[in-house]
Amino acid sequence: MDEMSFLIEIIRKTYGENAADIFSLLLEKGEVRDDELARILDLPPNETRKILHELFNADLVRYRRIKDPRLKWYTYYWRIIDVPPKIILQQKFRRILQILKNRLSFEKTNSFYICPLCKSRYTFEVASINMFKCPNDGEVLEIYENKCLIKFLERIINSIQEKLI
Repeated sequence: MDEMSFLIEIIRKTYGENAADIFSLLLEKGEVRDDELARILDLPPNETRKILHELFNADLVRYRRIKDPRLKWYTYYWRIIDVPPKIILQQKFRRILQILKNRLSFEKTNSFYICPLCKSRYTFEVASINMFKCPNDGEVLEIYENKCLIKFLERIINSIQEKLI
């Protein structure tokens, strides 16, 4: 599987089938107006624009807008960003890696308690404020061991770091 196919598959799994179709069409045609995309893919224009903005927020597409001097409204032309797919994927994995590292740090630096009834998890600070009783149902909280979660996070982090090198 080449890099672009891999990127389209990630888009499909992350943003849905319509997003993958929009991205593929932009890849094929270059720069396209949002209303043309909606017409070609037989999607509602507002759904097409919503997906385009999600892809824009994910740094996968960009647009340029042109104001029609007669009608006084903007026309948006969308295209895929100029960055190679490998760089896009590396940027995404770096963001994910940072989120996982932050979570690992949180898990390592806190003690946790869990409600045996509703399975809600609380930090020591929250548990002590509530007198070690679940605020949802009043059950006495039990110590929660998160060693398995820490090991799991470490494995994922190591796996991503190996792929980024």
